[in-house]
Amino acid sequence: MGTAYTKAMYIDGFRQGLSYAGMMLHHEPLTMEQIIETSKAIGEDQTTTKKPVQRIQIVMAVDSFYSDARNVNVSIPIALRWAKVKLDGDATSEDLDAFAALLRANAEKEKPKTT
Repeated sequence: MGTAYTKAMYIDGFRQGLSYAGMMLHHEPLTMEQIIETSKAIGEDQTTTKKPVQRIQIVMAVDSFYSDARNVNVSIPIALRWAKVKLDGDATSEDLDAFAALLRANAEKEKPKTT
């Protein structure tokens, strides 16, 4: 799928898009506090880790998630949640496996039915 740089820029764009979408929900200029609160409310905070990480670490965590072919149907925004849990460092490998299984099950439920 592309270089590490391309993937990092995709992640940045995703996060900025969430912020922008939140701002577009309002019809008047927002204060910085409102922008931050709106971003958190719509999910940008899902990709913010407890400790500082570099973009390449996020890319590597997402690549690690998708290295398991069973995760192919999980969307990237949801995979970022898994990456956040991994990068926070509090979860065991068993916890991460269980979380990935839950994400796969949810993705399967949300998959459009074909007729």
